[in-house]
Amino acid sequence: MGTTAAQTIKELFGVGPSDAIQPRPRREGLPYPEAKEFVFEEARTLKMLRFFAGKASRNNLLLIGPAGAGKTAVVEQMAARLNWPVWAVSCSGKVRASHWYGYFALQDGKTVWQDGPLTLAMRHGGIFLADEITRLEPAEQMALVRVLDGGDVAIPETGEVIKPHKLFRFVATGNSGGFGDPTGSYAGERIASFAFVDRFLKFEVKYLDRETEAALIKKLVPELPEGIILAIVSLAERVRGASAANGAGGLRVNMSTRACIAIAKEAYAYTTMGIKHPLSDALQDVVFAGAPQEDVDACMTFLNEFIST
Repeated sequence: MGTTAAQTIKELFGVGPSDAIQPRPRREGLPYPEAKEFVFEEARTLKMLRFFAGKASRNNLLLIGPAGAGKTAVVEQMAARLNWPVWAVSCSGKVRASHWYGYFALQDGKTVWQDGPLTLAMRHGGIFLADEITRLEPAEQMALVRVLDGGDVAIPETGEVIKPHKLFRFVATGNSGGFGDPTGSYAGERIASFAFVDRFLKFEVKYLDRETEAALIKKLVPELPEGIILAIVSLAERVRGASAANGAGGLRVNMSTRACIAIAKEAYAYTTMGIKHPLSDALQDVVFAGAPQEDVDACMTFLNEFIST
């Protein structure tokens, strides 16, 4: 269920006041994300509200940060509360940007044109969300320049020229800002053309601090004892500080916010099932399975500082 125009920005996001933007009326048949529990960081939220409202210098946004920090989630959860539809795609070296415009398909024995996610977002006004766009081939990135510049886009297959809706926004995520991955932890990251990344606003999305992360887990898994929650977030903080993925150390494993939530949910479930070491098993099943044994041993040594498993 969506939000209403009567709800204030302060009520929806805990920041404000802001009169620059209000929730939109929902329209039947468009893809709206589901609102879930989420922690909105104040400064970034205010900047993103300005972006949604069309007040920012660009209508393209690149969210940069480590895996599982909430890059995609922050877009979807703001859109869910503002009633903005989201057309999301995943990027890789094999993806072709032209596929996002549409394709011909057989319908009732006839070949008809089907709009792709990018075309639909441009027509209806909403967010085109390109996850991990920094893994897209540079040539495919540059094929999007006309869209990023806000110009009309011609569909060669049909001859139609699409003028972007005033509420169309292009949002992308990436583990790097287009300069490649110096940590070696994100396979497929590419060095992008400056001409491409220069067309975006760029916001960093970092992991939550320990207290905020603990509060979020408490909301999502209220039955889990506070001591276990604190052990999870304390371990995550320590692992992140020693993880190669964050450029901070030599550990090849990492603990994202996404992983912490999963660990908490599994630990509580394992407790109710009578499993002898629920937290250790949850860590094994979410993070450690298949990881180098020396990394697992180091993490378990960290954990022993916080709780008896």
